Amino acid sequence: MSKLLYTGSDWNMADLERILESSEAMGREEFGLDLYPNQVEIITSEQMIDLYTSHGLPAMYKHWSFGKRFVKDHQAYQAGKMGLAYEIVINSSPCIAYCMEENSATMQALVISHASVGHCSVFKNNYLMKQWSDASSIVDYLVYARDYIAGCEDKHGRAAVERILDSAHALQFQGVDMFPRKTKTRKEAEIRRKERIAQEEKDYNPIWDLLPTKKEARTPEEEWKAEMELPENNLLYFVQKYSPKLKEWEREVIRIVSKIAQYFWPNIQTKTLNEAMATFTHYETFNNWLDRGQITEGNYLEFIKSHTGVTSQYGAEDVYKTRDGREVRPYNGWNPYALGFAILRDVKRICQDPTAEDKAWFPEFAGAGEYWPTVRDAVFNNRDDNFLLTYLSPKVMRDFKMFEYHDNEDDPKYKIGDIHNDDGYRQLRRSLAKEYDISQTMPEISVVDVDIMGDRKLVVQHNVNKGRAIDQKHGEAAMLHLSRLWGYPVVIRFNDPRDDQEYDEIILDAEATSF
Repeated sequence: MSKLLYTGSDWNMADLERILESSEAMGREEFGLDLYPNQVEIITSEQMIDLYTSHGLPAMYKHWSFGKRFVKDHQAYQAGKMGLAYEIVINSSPCIAYCMEENSATMQALVISHASVGHCSVFKNNYLMKQWSDASSIVDYLVYARDYIAGCEDKHGRAAVERILDSAHALQFQGVDMFPRKTKTRKEAEIRRKERIAQEEKDYNPIWDLLPTKKEARTPEEEWKAEMELPENNLLYFVQKYSPKLKEWEREVIRIVSKIAQYFWPNIQTKTLNEAMATFTHYETFNNWLDRGQITEGNYLEFIKSHTGVTSQYGAEDVYKTRDGREVRPYNGWNPYALGFAILRDVKRICQDPTAEDKAWFPEFAGAGEYWPTVRDAVFNNRDDNFLLTYLSPKVMRDFKMFEYHDNEDDPKYKIGDIHNDDGYRQLRRSLAKEYDISQTMPEISVVDVDIMGDRKLVVQHNVNKGRAIDQKHGEAAMLHLSRLWGYPVVIRFNDPRDDQEYDEIILDAEATSF
């Protein structure tokens, strides 16, 4: 009986079942990966574009922006101006991988080992995913969200619903909890209150009764602000809970957008290491299959051609021509597939055949022999910035020809900062890691005050990070959406420590402004 998982480029469902079974077994038994159950869905190119345009989520609610992007991408695909991903994978249990029906058998095998083993293992085991994602309930919640918003459109009109969605979408990533929100049940709060009283009685010293005291009851406004626990950096949470004008259905729509944005919060912070693990896993899987005679050399050549294309790193000066003759500069920063795969492949080399340099830089695992424990630790216990800061080696920096330059706005020339020596490597690694740090790239905007008993004006503050302020035009547009949801004017303060004055203030009122 043939050991081959499949033959030729055509495939059937029995072939996919064998591929999935072999991929999962290898992931669990040889790579030491804990996986969700897997579900593979075969879809058309049109369905793939539909998933593209709705954030890659099944059962997504409808919005005009999704349809606009669908038409644009569909026309570009038909004209040969863009390609499509071979797969989309959902962080759910079971983990759902969507494969294009146009894929060859080898490409289906690549997709399954990449998504249903590599990505799936990250979804289940990465600490951020475990902290923020509920894989068992996300699909059910999406069905609820789709049905709820459709019901709101029937009851309140599509224009009213899309008005709320437009503003919520504009602020969706200012509508996530960056840190776990502490919640207490009523019973827990009562226990904590009694413990606090008991501790106060234990610490009581009557000598303090001789000192004059003055206790003033808090005003209703102070009570409100104490409950709000300002500052609050989750803008959508604040408005859906405290807006004086929102109707209950509008609050629920905002809550839906916020919850879906929260679902993507760990994905944003693990893009490079997620693709690193998926790419490294499919590469290891195919090499094992080849060694065992489970695929042919022709299958492997098809695989390696696609793998090489995915892990290519374009340079800033590279130019290529599209099928319609246009010249395109493909460079768009570091390719997460290329950089992530290079780091994990280098981890394997350091574990198996370290140099003196490797032993100095990575004494914890250099020469360890077995590399999968280190790979799992790198991917499951970090986010992108920590991953780069801990595992990016001088060899990979040399291979990618990395260097750092400083761009001073007052100097017409660039200045090369860090080069390929020991101190330069360390500074270069720190600088690159900062570019992946969400606190450096996501603007810090918080609600800091609100005039509850007066004109109900909301005050938000943007703390400028190292001179990198949000673009004023886009910032004002976002705050107008916040004003629309809040129902009253919004004041935005730009707090830049480099400025002599403490604040620049802009007052925005959605009711007085035409969108």
